[in-house]
Parts: sequence; C-alpha cells; structure tokens
Amino acid sequence: LLPVAVDGSEDASLAPLAALIDEPFPLQAQVEAQVATGPLVDGGQVLAADGSTPLIAKREMGYGRVDFLAADPGLEPLRSWDKLDLLWAWVLLDGDPRPGWAYGFRSRWDSASQAVSAVPGVKLPSVIQLCGFLGIYVVLVGPVNFLVLRRLKRRELSWLTIPALVVLFSAIAYVTGFQLRGSQAILHQLTVIQTWPDTNTARVESLLGVWSPRRASYDIQLERGFLARPMPSEFGGGTFTAISEVTVEQGEETTLRHVRVDIGAVQPFVVEGYSQDVPRIGGDLSLSATEDGFHVTGEVVNESDVDLTGVSLVLAGSVRALPDLPAGEVLPVDVVVKNAYSTPTAAQGLDPYPANPSGYGGYYPYTYELVPQLAHVDNCYSPGVDLRRCNLLTSILASNSLGPGAYLIGWSDYAPETTQVLNANARSIDMSLHIAELETGLARTTERTSSVPPGLMTWRFLEVPSTGFSYIESPYNMYLEGGDEVSFRFEPLPFVPLPKVESLVIHLESSYGNQERVPNVDLWDFAMGRWKHVDLGWGDTEIGEVDRYVDSTGGVQARIRVPTIAPPSAISRFDVTLLGETSVEE
Repeated sequence: LLPVAVDGSEDASLAPLAALIDEPFPLQAQVEAQVATGPLVDGGQVLAADGSTPLIAKREMGYGRVDFLAADPGLEPLRSWDKLDLLWAWVLLDGDPRPGWAYGFRSRWDSASQAVSAVPGVKLPSVIQLCGFLGIYVVLVGPVNFLVLRRLKRRELSWLTIPALVVLFSAIAYVTGFQLRGSQAILHQLTVIQTWPDTNTARVESLLGVWSPRRASYDIQLERGFLARPMPSEFGGGTFTAISEVTVEQGEETTLRHVRVDIGAVQPFVVEGYSQDVPRIGGDLSLSATEDGFHVTGEVVNESDVDLTGVSLVLAGSVRALPDLPAGEVLPVDVVVKNAYSTPTAAQGLDPYPANPSGYGGYYPYTYELVPQLAHVDNCYSPGVDLRRCNLLTSILASNSLGPGAYLIGWSDYAPETTQVLNANARSIDMSLHIAELETGLARTTERTSSVPPGLMTWRFLEVPSTGFSYIESPYNMYLEGGDEVSFRFEPLPFVPLPKVESLVIHLESSYGNQERVPNVDLWDFAMGRWKHVDLGWGDTEIGEVDRYVDSTGGVQARIRVPTIAPPSAISRFDVTLLGETSVEE
C-alpha cells in the first residue's frame, strides 16, 4: 500500500515541509533529520522533497489514499514544531471527495428492505384470483350444494356435504399455497461491486435476504473474506437493529447460525468485503470542451465473462445511456455531454459521512437517471419500474454526488461471493450493480484552453441557514429570506488542467428576471483570510486580478447575503467560470 518502497535512511532537510504551509521553522531550530528513503512504487506521487529524497508522498487507492511521511514526527525538529498541526491539515484535506454510492449501506434501510424483499418469482396470488377462489367456494357450499341435495331429495345430507366441502377447499388452499411457495429456501443477493483502474481489488457490498417457504432455522456460510451483520430497520424516523437470536461466527469463513425465518418471510443481512475475483471493466476516455459541455470519445472494455445490461456512463454529474456490453466486448464511446451547471460533490475529502446541510432529503433524482429504464419516473413505485433496481440504487446513495470522475454503471445476474445454506436445500437469485471508475483525461490537442466553465467544475456547501423557511439544495433554484446567507466552494474537476487564472466570471441569475434587488455577493480572500464584497449585477460579471480569490487547486469560495430588511430573493443560478490560459501539448 505504501507509495514508497522503504529500503534505507539518510539525513535530509525538512525545510520543504515548512514551505508547504508557508510557516518556516524557528531560526534556531535544527531542520536536518533522519528520514526513510526508497524508490516510488507504481502510482506513487511526491508532494514534497529535499532534492530527490521524498519527504511526503501519496498513493491513491480506490476512494482512499495512503500518505507517507519520511520523517518521524515524534523526533526533532517536528516534535517541538508548533505548526505541525497545519501540516497534518494540509495532508488530510488534500483528499478527493467520494461519490454518493461510496459510503455503503448506512442509512436508507427502508429502501434496502424493499429491495431485498422483492424476491423474483415469489408473490402472493392476485386479488382477482383470491376473489375467484372464494366465489367458487361460496357458490359450491351454498346454492350448488342446496340445489343438488334438493334434486336428490336428500337435504339432510347437508350436515355432511358442507363440512366435506370446507375440508376439501381448505386442503386445496393449503396445497396450492405450498406449491406456490415451493420447497426450497431462497438466498436473494443484491450486490454492489465497485472497481478502480489503479487496483485489482474490488469493494463488494451485498444485501442478503433469506426467504423460507415454511417456518425454519438455517445455518448460512459466507465466502472467506466477507463479514455480515443483521440489517437495521427504520421505525418512527429512527434506526434500530431488530433483536435476533442469530449467532455470527467469524473464523476462516463467516457463518450465520440459527437464522429463523417465518413462512414466506425474508430475513435480511448486510454482507461486506473485498475481492479480486470479480468482473473487470476497463477503458480510457478523452474529453474535449464544447460550447455547452464536452465531447467524450474512447472505448470501454468488458474484460470478464459476465454480460452487462442497462449500461450508463456517469461523468460530471450527467448520465448517458450506452448499449449493453456483452462479455469480452469492446464498446466505442462517442457522445456529447451537455452540462452547463456545476456538479455537486461531497462536503470534503476528509468527510466521514456526507451531510445534507440543507435539510431536504427524500429520493435523490439521480437514482432514476442511473438506470435508463427509470429516466422519466418520479419514484420507485411508478408503473413498469423494476423495484429491485430502483430501491437498491436508492439504498446505496448516501448523497446526491455522482463523483468527480467517470464511471461505467451496469447490471448483471452475477454474484461475486458464494453463499450457501448448510442445513437445507436452497437456491440463489442474484443481481449485481457494477460501478467501474474509468481512466479519463482531456483530449491531447494543440488547442489552448481559455476557460473552465461551470460544467467542468464541482460545488459544495460551506455554510447554509440553519433556521427559517429558506429552500437551498444547490447553487441553482435557491429561495433566500431576509437575513439569510449561504456560501459555496467551486473547484475544477480533478481531470481538468488548471489554467493560469487571469479573471473569473460570476453568474448570478434571478428566478423572476432582473426585477429583484441584487443580493450582496462576497468572495473569500485567501491572502487576507476573510470575505470581501464584490460589486456585480444580474447576469455575468467578470472580475480581474483574482490571485487572492483562487487557491492552488483552482477553488473559489463565494457567498450570497440577503439584507435583513430586504424581501426574499429567488436565485436560479449562482456559479463561477475561470478564465485564463493553459496549453495542452500534443
């Protein structure tokens, strides 16, 4: 995992560490120290060095990152350096935000339960069938029975025929129900498989439902390397874990003992682990800017023997449907992504869980766009919607961020882990959602990139009003009351080369045209460490000499303030374009 293969040590100057945060060591301090040395491994990147000796290096792995500090912070000069906390902050906050599906099954348990309970082929008889069965029963027990006995002039036999018909129909109902339920238990596995181009290890998370045709207790064994826990339930707006007598044994394999399941019920679990034996999806995409988005070209390769259906390309907050990708096939990609607005991202790279600062929850609209068949529906219960797919997506999305990179989304009937029932016959019904991050970069041309428009940038909240009746879910379509203020951070997507920024454009538009009073807008002055008011009107306002407003990663922090005595303000758009110049060599 380390970005450096340590094989020795030497003395080096730690002055480059102080230069990172612009906080030099005290003049009398000794800046020489013994550091660990070695060559960089594949994927390792140097963040600070003394000549050719790395002092800080990093290696990105999946959604995370491994940082390597060559010097011992428990020894001088770092031990007594009062600015060491700033160095740690610099290292930790350099992480990339995670997409909404990267947090696993953590909160949306109602949707998870709906998904795993929708076992294909297992359903109750329809209302029409039940009514028909009861109708035949009533007709035979009543009128038919009476007419037959009257015709035979043996109406006294009704004391025998009526109980006999009741017993007969009860037996038919029991046998029919037994046949409908079958004789085998069913393991219903809904899996999310996430892969990355920089590692062969995949993250695997599953919803496992144990369905039983009768009241029974099962022992279930998972594949080595996977752990399981009972699925929590949502009740009254809170979350709790249902009391269960299930014993989870963790040895070389994980075994669930005494899983009690009622007749026709589902006992759900969450299974998590990592695997190197999963379908691999590779590819390389190139982007070139257009007037209202960008042109994506390249190819995607299915390097496995698993067919993918319902394939989509997720890039910069947009979702584009692609053809199915059979096993071993290469899919050419040549699409235009029109995206005029910034892409939402997580709170920060260090964020352990994506907060929803605006307070508005519910189903995320991106859920339906991730599956082409669901692109024009409002919820998972619209006619013709696949409940399993829709609810699985809803349960895995912890935020509305679709990530800073390019991802291929596809579906299959494959299960990466082998799960078996030890004490009964059982069959498996599997479905997997594949999320593969793809290599992405700007197209290599001799053209010069003169701007970074909002479509190639991300946004996240810095601060939002905590009270009142404001409606704020993004920099678009906001409703602010008097006295409210909201601030955002805008930053280029990771694969966009940062130009030498010469000016920036603030886009400010009202939902009601230009009739409203323009709210106050501030930009964060990184040099002074405070907000600074800027004068602008509706539409586009260009601001020059912006070195103090743009940080080293191209980030711009902007704030809208509505005066206390002012009427509410409806903002339809508030974002930023960076203007500058950078060359992309051929």
